[in-house]
Amino acid sequence: MCSTLKIELDESTSPITWEDAMEMEHELERLPKKSTTHASFSALPNDISSAKDLKAYERTLKTYLYHNRSIELFRIRSLRLESKPHQSLRDFKVIVQDTLSEKKEAAIEKLTTSYRTKDLRLQKRLQRALLKLEKEESDVNAKTTDTAITVGMTILGALFGSSSRSTMSKGSRALRGGKSVLKERGDVQRAESAITDIEQDIEMLNEELEEKVYRLDEKFAIDDYEIETFAIKPRKTDIIVKTVALLWEK
Repeated sequence: MCSTLKIELDESTSPITWEDAMEMEHELERLPKKSTTHASFSALPNDISSAKDLKAYERTLKTYLYHNRSIELFRIRSLRLESKPHQSLRDFKVIVQDTLSEKKEAAIEKLTTSYRTKDLRLQKRLQRALLKLEKEESDVNAKTTDTAITVGMTILGALFGSSSRSTMSKGSRALRGGKSVLKERGDVQRAESAITDIEQDIEMLNEELEEKVYRLDEKFAIDDYEIETFAIKPRKTDIIVKTVALLWEK
């Protein structure tokens, strides 16, 4: 913390104490060191005019600063973040927001990696289910054609006087073929149902991921983090008095 203090003096000021000090708008280095022509000067207080130098006031200034001055900082305990000296609240919030954004991105990446694995398993199951459905539909189509041909031949045999034993045998085979077709059609329906279930699982997984990402937005919202104000006192070894000087103002 760097500042320039001044004490307004007149001839009767005694004792001189730093409790009356005020902040100066200008730095000492920028002030002129020579007076203007024909300038007149007010009288000094006795304490200063009788002193050999201003070293004593340098020491008392250090003591005053040690006991009465502190640096105001900001912090968020849960994030282990503290502002730097002279950093404004606005600038500190920028750092907090950047930190929260980084943490949120890391959390989302971890979450999506986990759900990517789950989605991959479901996609593999879906591919297997689609291949099974394709096979079941192919089997149904083939057996339906075979059964239709067998039934057609049986009917023709009956119409054109084939033996009854042969006709009955063919009819029996046709009946068994029809039952097999019904079974295959049932397999197709079950395969279709399995695909529907897997597709629903994929949709639910995506909805679950979206919900958790939304919760992360809330978790890392800066308004949910309390910014505390605290002060730290300077150590004596950290206090440096650059210059103690006498000034005259118009």
